[in-house]
This record gives sequence, structure tokens and C-alpha cells, in this order.
Amino acid sequence: MKFTLNILFLSIVSYAQQNGQSSLYFFNQSFYNPAYIAVNEGISFTSTVRNQWVNFKGAPKTSNLTVYSSIGNSLAGGLSIQVDQLGAIRNSSFFGDFSYKIRFSKKKNPYLIKVLKTPKKKKEYSYFAFGISLGVNYYQTLFGNLKVIDNTDEIYTDGINYSQATTNVGAGMLYYNTNVFFGMSVPTLIKNKLGGATSQVATEKRHVYVVGGFVKELKNEVIVRPSFVLKVVENAPISIDLGLSFLFQQRLWLGVMLRGKAAIGANIVYTTKSSLRLGYAYDYMLNSIQRFSSGSHEVMIGYNVNRSKKKSVFVCPKF
Repeated sequence: MKFTLNILFLSIVSYAQQNGQSSLYFFNQSFYNPAYIAVNEGISFTSTVRNQWVNFKGAPKTSNLTVYSSIGNSLAGGLSIQVDQLGAIRNSSFFGDFSYKIRFSKKKNPYLIKVLKTPKKKKEYSYFAFGISLGVNYYQTLFGNLKVIDNTDEIYTDGINYSQATTNVGAGMLYYNTNVFFGMSVPTLIKNKLGGATSQVATEKRHVYVVGGFVKELKNEVIVRPSFVLKVVENAPISIDLGLSFLFQQRLWLGVMLRGKAAIGANIVYTTKSSLRLGYAYDYMLNSIQRFSSGSHEVMIGYNVNRSKKKSVFVCPKF
């Protein structure tokens, strides 16, 4: 019995250290990259709930809430809260985010031939933002929710009320303009050790995120956005998400996603005239989990209060 519970505890905690998954990542990037909060000009609220691997007992369930606001023309601050439940393990995180952006003019083509009386184009800018996050992760082992054969076993009784809080810091950068965006971030830089009732069982691993893509306007007010998310974690396979989304008349996003050999998915996001954003994503598993699960569901609700009277000069990646 002791041997079985030790294996269970090690397995659950190890997986719990992976950051929560998201298929609507581009609409809530501040959770993984604090630099992103400098993009929006105003106050933003976004909440997502993800039910992963439906019908699979003990599968991850993740809830996110982000609130952030611009401060002047260059600064931004915000708060990110996440609760990630995986089996008998719960991880709650509370982080404050800070970002600063630098604006500079897009370089003109030096070989461009100037023609007299040519209409003067609106000046375009590029931005480079960098951010940091500071906060706390609170880990809990909820062994009281497990069904066990011998509830007098010391591993079970000693670990039933185990909890631990760790502090951490993250950092990120983001470059963007009207056509392209590229970002890199590490949400947790400190590799804190997590201990159980009897010994150390896990370590907080560093997660590296690399995102990128471009936006191109097609005919009839249709915008296409190819994108990618590369995730690198120590001692884990590299994961890459490939996405292709279309925006219709500045309101409706329709997209598809491929997550390596693990899953394919589709998503829809609609923004009302009052700046209320509603989204839904569905993932279909391509690996062996598909035999036990009907897929993953994610819903999102967001709202943005734009303080600027002028229309934003960039199309991506704020959507």
C-alpha cells in the first residue's frame, strides 16, 4: 500500500507542475507573457475555463482570470489568477504583472522611388514590450478526495493535509506592429523544490514559450492570421501548436489548431459592439487518450474598455 501511494503521489505532482493548457491562448496571453499587458490601450478583463479530457477521471480542469490596465502611454499593470486541478492535486497561482513598451517608427524601404503628389500614408509604428511578473504558487494535495483501501496507511494520513506556498518571478518580451508579432517568455524562473510528508517529490520546472505569427488583410474585410506557440520544458518533449485563424469584419474569429500529434481543434470568438468578447474552443485528441475521452472544451469571456479616442494603430496581436 505504501508503495502504491508513493507512485501515485509522484505521478500526480510531477504532472501538476506543467502550466495549464489553453487553446484560446492568443486572447489571454498575459498568463504566460507579462509583456502582453502593454498591448491594449485601456482596461481588460478576461476569464477562461478549460475542462480537459472530458470523461477521463482526474483530468485537468483549469480556470484563469486576468485583469490589467494601461498606465499612461507606455506602462501597464495587472493581476493574473489561475486554479489548476489535476486529480488530487490543486495548484493556485496569484501573480502581479508589470510591462513597459517602447515605440519606434517602422523602417522605410531605402530603395523606394518617391513619386510627386503621392498621397502621404499614415505613419506606422513598431513596438517592443518587456514585462515581469511576481507572485505566489499555492500547492495542495487533496488526498481526502481519493478512494483508498487502507485509510490508516501513514503515507495517506500524513499527506492528506499537505500544502506548500512558493514565490516565483517570470519575465517576457514581445515585438509587434501592424503585420507581425513575436514573443518569448519564462513564467517561472525559480526552480522551487516541493516536498511531501516524507521527502521531496517534485521541482517547479522552467517553461519557455515562444509565440509568433503575422496578419494579412484579404478581400471583403477578411483578415488571416497564421500563428504558432512553441513550448519547451526541461525533461519533457518539445510541443508546438500551429494555428490558422480568420477574422471577419472585425468581429468574428474562426480558427483551427494542430498540437503536434496530440490534438486537433477548432475555435470561435466573437466580439460585440460593446467590446464584450465570447469564445469557445474544442480539442479532439489524436493519441491514446481519445479512447477514454470525448475531447477538451474551453470557454472564454472578456471585456475591454478602450481609453483611447483614436483607433488602435495595430491589428495584431491584441485580438
